[in-house]
Amino acid sequence: MSGSCRRSFLLLTLICGYIFFNISSTAFSQPPKPPKPRRPKPPVVKLRKIFVPAPLPHRPPPPGKGYVWVPRYKHPKGFYVGGFWRPPHREGYVWVEGHWGPDGRWIFGYWKPVKARKGYVWVPGFWNGYVWVAGFWRPAHREGYIWVEGHWDDEGNWIPGHWKPVKVKAGFVWVQGYWNGTVWVAGYWRPAVKPGFVWVRGHYNRKGRWIPGHWKRIR
Repeated sequence: MSGSCRRSFLLLTLICGYIFFNISSTAFSQPPKPPKPRRPKPPVVKLRKIFVPAPLPHRPPPPGKGYVWVPRYKHPKGFYVGGFWRPPHREGYVWVEGHWGPDGRWIFGYWKPVKARKGYVWVPGFWNGYVWVAGFWRPAHREGYIWVEGHWDDEGNWIPGHWKPVKVKAGFVWVQGYWNGTVWVAGYWRPAVKPGFVWVRGHYNRKGRWIPGHWKRIR
């Protein structure tokens, strides 16, 4: 075989090998795997927590056998709420553990009656820092009023649940009613200002007794 024939044969061999390689690669190679679908992450709903757990520097001894400790909580303003011993049982009631409400507000644990009362809503009792203030039944509705749930304000004062008029009265401030342990004492309108006096808001004393709001003379 002459030199030119050998070169032609070699060139033809290379071309055939190149074509065969490409065909075999296409025929036997696996197709690329499709990308795994990414599951969308569920939206993160952050509740505005008004109270956060806070440990006590010390825990007082229980007043009796079987008592259960109810931990206290710290308000963002710095004051503490709760921290007391409760009895393990109460006839006719069940204990509802504290929990976060749908609005992000901490709902403290409380005693709830086992039996419901038609047409009425249970207003939970609470720990005022010294004693347990008992809850009571209120009407489910009251014409011309809305019910304001009890809560702690930013100054560490407990604002008991109360009825509030839908309509306002110019120049006057609504003084909330309160439960005196037996009956509901109705609220009333007071002048917004009284010369020479300052208004002292109602509050619970250390014995759990409600001290109604009143005017106090400025000295």
